[in-house]
Amino acid sequence: MGTYEVPFVAENAGREFVSFGVYNLMRDSIFVRSDSPYKTMEDLKGKRISTAGTGASMLMYAAMFKKQYGVDLKLGGGDYKVNVQEFPAMPAALSKGDAEGSFGLIDFEIPYVKSGEHRWLYPDQPTGYEWYQTYLNPEAVRQVACNLWVTTPEWLDANPKAAEGFNLMWQEGVNSWYGDKESIIRAYPDLFTTTNDAEVEWFLNYLNEADGMHDQCVKTVYIDPVWAQNETAVFTLLKEQGFVKESTPDPLFKAMAPPADAPPEALPPSGTGASPSPSA
Repeated sequence: MGTYEVPFVAENAGREFVSFGVYNLMRDSIFVRSDSPYKTMEDLKGKRISTAGTGASMLMYAAMFKKQYGVDLKLGGGDYKVNVQEFPAMPAALSKGDAEGSFGLIDFEIPYVKSGEHRWLYPDQPTGYEWYQTYLNPEAVRQVACNLWVTTPEWLDANPKAAEGFNLMWQEGVNSWYGDKESIIRAYPDLFTTTNDAEVEWFLNYLNEADGMHDQCVKTVYIDPVWAQNETAVFTLLKEQGFVKESTPDPLFKAMAPPADAPPEALPPSGTGASPSPSA
């Protein structure tokens, strides 16, 4: 689950949870038609916008835009006509004028953005985590996790090797992605809506530009104290904006280092600075 979801699950379950590995970052993007006049979320007030739901990353977007613009993204009675829709259907709805904006995924927008039919509302910060860093927390470089490995402290204490295995498995997948993105994209075109070589090249350029900042895949799954401190600020934002009760405790993060006998391909790529302490 995402960092912004953990407090709600904990509150509803009446239990404490701990995150012990990072899966990926908040990658939702806001798209509009290229010929539209909109430049910011303030410009879209009163307009119909599509979203996959009101939970998950929309909680984070709602908190971010409430702080930045004072707008209300809630479903019904807010500042927007929020329409819940599946991600794959959003691009066509945007093109037909059924919505003026959409909180979608680049995975389904590649042909539309490449052709110039659609554009990002915030082209310099196309992903949620880039927007957060630019406008709200410049220290949070590649923060705001869309998915974390999350469990209870009791399970983690009783199953450290299993938790270690989750991290090793995903780290190996991450390394494969960064080792050859092109082959993976070409092998699974249905996951990226790339229909020809030009679209594959466009998507690769997008992922790699700005020193790879747009790529929502983490380079290391391992949490360190600095990352945990910056990620805790996400909870602080949710509390400040009234999305989480003040009484909700700060999240728990567990730093887990790769085991000494881990195979080289399962270790974080060199140069990531990933050397977390094994302590909590």
